[in-house]
Amino acid sequence: MNEIIQKNNSFIDIYNRSYRLAAAVFMISNIMDQNEELRAKIKNLSLRLVSVSVSLKDINFLDSKKSIGDLEKISLELMSMLDIASVSGLISKMNGNILKEEFQSFVLEIGNFSNRFENDKEVSVKNIFTEHSAVNIEDNVKKINTTI
Repeated sequence: MNEIIQKNNSFIDIYNRSYRLAAAVFMISNIMDQNEELRAKIKNLSLRLVSVSVSLKDINFLDSKKSIGDLEKISLELMSMLDIASVSGLISKMNGNILKEEFQSFVLEIGNFSNRFENDKEVSVKNIFTEHSAVNIEDNVKKINTTI
C-alpha cells in the first residue's frame, strides 16, 4: 500500500512540476511575436509535456519507461528551443537561464522517479515471497506447537 501512495506522490510531483514549467514557458513565450514559429513550437511542446506527465498516472511499468523517455526528450527539446530563443534575443537571457536550470532539475527528478518506480516494482515482487514465507513459517510453528 505504501508503494502505491509513494508512486502517486511521485506522480503528483512530476505532474505539478511539468505544469509549472509549461505555465512559465507560456508566460515567457507570450513576449515573442505572434507570428514567430519558435513561439508556437515551444507552446506545443509545453502542452505535450503536461499531457505526457498526466499519462504517468496509473501506468504499468513497461508503458512508464516510454513515457519517462518521452518526458526527458520533450524537456531536452524545450531546453534547446528556449536556448535558441535566448541566444536570438526572443526572450531575455535571464529568463532563458532560469528555465534551463528548472528543466535540468526536472530531468533529474524524472530520472529519480524512474529509479523509484523500478525499485518499487522489485520490492513489490520480493514482498510477495517474503510475506508468503513468513505466513508458512508461522503456520508450521503453530502445527508443531499443537502436536507437542
